Amino acid sequence: MMFISQHLTPIATCFAIATACLAQTVQSAEATADHSPFVLPTPMKQEMAEGQFLINKGTLRFQFPNGKKQVGIGRHITALAKQLGFQHIQTPQGQPVKTHSNLQGGGYTLEITPRIITITAMADNGFFYALQTLRQLIVRDHIPCQNIADKPRYAWRGLHLDVSRHFFDKAYIKRHLDLMALYKYNVFHWHLSDSDGWRIESKTYPKLHEVGAWRPRVGRPGNQAKGLNHDKGKRYGGYYTHADIKEIIAYAKSLHIEILPEVDVPGHSKAIIDSYPELGASGDVLNVGKPETITFLEGIFAETADLFPFGHLHIGCDEVGLDAWKRHPDCQRKMQELGTDDPHVLHKWLVEHLQQFLAAKDKKAIAWCEVLDAKVDAKTAVMCWRDNGGWIKAPKLGHEIVVTPSMQAYFNYQEDVASNAPGHGGYRTIMSKVYHFDPTDDSLSEQEKKLVLGGQGCVWTEFIPLPKHVEYITFPRAVALSEALWTPKANKNWESFQNKLELHRVFMDKHKIQYRVGAPVPEARKIKIVGKTRIKFSNPNLSGNIHYTTDGSEPTADSPRYTKGIEVSDSCTVQSIVVLDNGRKSYVTSVECERKQAKAGVKLNNPQAGVHIRSYQLADPQTSFVSLLRAEPNTVTTTSDWRKVPAQSTHIEYNGHLKVEEAGDYSFFTQNHDQKLIVSGQNFSGNDRNAEGIALAPGHHPFTMLVKGNLQDTGIRYSINDSTPKVLTNFVADPSIKRNPFSLIDTNMQTSGNHSPELAIDGKQETFFWSRHGVSPQHQFSVFLSQPQKASSITVTTGKPNGGDKLEAADLEVLYEGKNKFTKVADFTGGVATATSLELPVTAVRIKVIRPQGSWLVIREIEIK
Repeated sequence: MMFISQHLTPIATCFAIATACLAQTVQSAEATADHSPFVLPTPMKQEMAEGQFLINKGTLRFQFPNGKKQVGIGRHITALAKQLGFQHIQTPQGQPVKTHSNLQGGGYTLEITPRIITITAMADNGFFYALQTLRQLIVRDHIPCQNIADKPRYAWRGLHLDVSRHFFDKAYIKRHLDLMALYKYNVFHWHLSDSDGWRIESKTYPKLHEVGAWRPRVGRPGNQAKGLNHDKGKRYGGYYTHADIKEIIAYAKSLHIEILPEVDVPGHSKAIIDSYPELGASGDVLNVGKPETITFLEGIFAETADLFPFGHLHIGCDEVGLDAWKRHPDCQRKMQELGTDDPHVLHKWLVEHLQQFLAAKDKKAIAWCEVLDAKVDAKTAVMCWRDNGGWIKAPKLGHEIVVTPSMQAYFNYQEDVASNAPGHGGYRTIMSKVYHFDPTDDSLSEQEKKLVLGGQGCVWTEFIPLPKHVEYITFPRAVALSEALWTPKANKNWESFQNKLELHRVFMDKHKIQYRVGAPVPEARKIKIVGKTRIKFSNPNLSGNIHYTTDGSEPTADSPRYTKGIEVSDSCTVQSIVVLDNGRKSYVTSVECERKQAKAGVKLNNPQAGVHIRSYQLADPQTSFVSLLRAEPNTVTTTSDWRKVPAQSTHIEYNGHLKVEEAGDYSFFTQNHDQKLIVSGQNFSGNDRNAEGIALAPGHHPFTMLVKGNLQDTGIRYSINDSTPKVLTNFVADPSIKRNPFSLIDTNMQTSGNHSPELAIDGKQETFFWSRHGVSPQHQFSVFLSQPQKASSITVTTGKPNGGDKLEAADLEVLYEGKNKFTKVADFTGGVATATSLELPVTAVRIKVIRPQGSWLVIREIEIK
């Protein structure tokens, strides 16, 4: 393929490695029992043989065909010789060998006997990959005898590094390339521009590196909270000179790695706009309706194309704020010229213009998958990062693709639960997902599969400020990805890979890779203590020990060793790490333990096994959850069977009491998010294991559950102190308890903190419901009565006691008994609405917003008299 390294004429070649003394002692295969002779990524074929190749201080002989040495490989042969312990190297005349089809495209064979090591390949990169395999097979002073036949599955095996958010100097880029080469990666995607910094010296537009390469702060507040920022407050940045770039390109070429440069436009362009403000439309979006901007882009891409020899050039085009073009007069004029008012069409025009410009320079444009939204033509290759099917859609439209799905290949997404670890903490890219990643979807035709060039892993460095953090976040997941991109699918095995990786730590230690050690995994990050509680951790690694402290200090290898749990009875912070036998340790995992006062149970006069059930039938299918309900029938039944409700019911309300046998921090779970559960005044919904629990003392505790639909699996599960959830069966109902006139509440507004919807109907003006966002006409707040009520007036008071966050424009509506439509009964004035002269008994009250307001909304009380 066009993007693979320039190869020599494909002639079969062999070079042999042998010791000067041929008479070596042959040891049995059992002598290597302390070592599993594996290679990562796993080769296509590997067969063990008896014996060992013994290494001494003698001569290392390289045998080339016809004495012709392969260009560019000498430095690596010398490096390998030193690693093996040889001091003298000879390269005598070689002989031609037979070719084989498996030697195409970076393939090689490796034959190791007790006397000689023979590598055969048709191209320079095949020899190089064979050397990387040989590096991993070295065991102290010998190499187990074996035969390997190997070739890559995908031609594009890439790793990406963002040097804009944080800058990494030339020395580290070379180090990064070295590590890539160990695992047979062959494309380095160099993300050289973004809003946080421009990183290429520009002869054409020098302000880019003079201004755009620098910023007044090192990192982000999130890094500071983790203790990851350095030199905070100082001028930060850097760039690569043309000489630096040429040196790095030459270095990468010696490692058989191509460099894909990325200049990310027209979004993510704040560094450009800081340098040349006249080119901006708004925020970080370039004004592509201005001819001077297009001239600028052509100049930058011409300069970049001249610097980098790789056949592809990345033009970015992701996450563009298209609204900026809708508002800017230059972009509006350009869209009119294109006969459209759709900014996607302008985006398409720009991408295709840059694609044609680069094609004239023998470069193929590649862009992020947002260009599929713009419906660009298939001449632009696509890099798919969104997990929305783009890697299936693109080849079906004729695009070449490189696949890097965020949830399987974004290494900046943390794998650790440790709060102070580098990387994005809101997501998880766990290694098993990386390992099972396959760039080619089975639904593609054979012709479409040919358009899948391969895949890559990405490292975005917003929260990765230092080289050691890059290595931590990248390895060993990059080892797993290398197997996904190199190894035949039939040869992959997750359990086998895990065991190999455990032994492979020795190799990574030898190369001083700052790889991740998995941090202890707690059952919960925050635990409420009621009585004594045992804090439990699991070790995500196959080896190592957990060490912990409870006094707030950072644990070390000398801290107490975790065995079966840590018993705590008071508020404290439990901190833990994993320490491996080689001394490497993980980041710290913290568990916050807070002693909590348990809620006392209530006394029941006449408890009966079962629950109260009230069923409803939806009157208007177009409304949201329980927006228009009519009780059918309006009676209460006590039953022990959750499912004993009328078949036509669309919504069901359960009321009763849970019988708690032991004190503890309780969490409750429903089957899905259409079931709303309230226990002793606290809301629970769905299966969220991270939801706040509630401390309960022994006794009876009230609960209400609202169910949308006649679900056959209705029920409640509970967990004590984060134990494994169990099905709740111990509940009772007391018919003598007086019911609240309000039966249930429905709102599509999100709650701010503890200001839950129930506080709007608790009869107290000092407590209130509070939305955590502004409101607009799609928002509503509805309450339903347990039975129709003849009311003389209904008053709704909104706003805080100090007057803030009042409802500015809304209708107060009621649902009359026997009706299936709400009726407006009052307007809001000064945040208050009062309705009188109500015609019929009322079954529900609704607040319906009719005009957007930016401020949050407080509903203090809904009163019916």
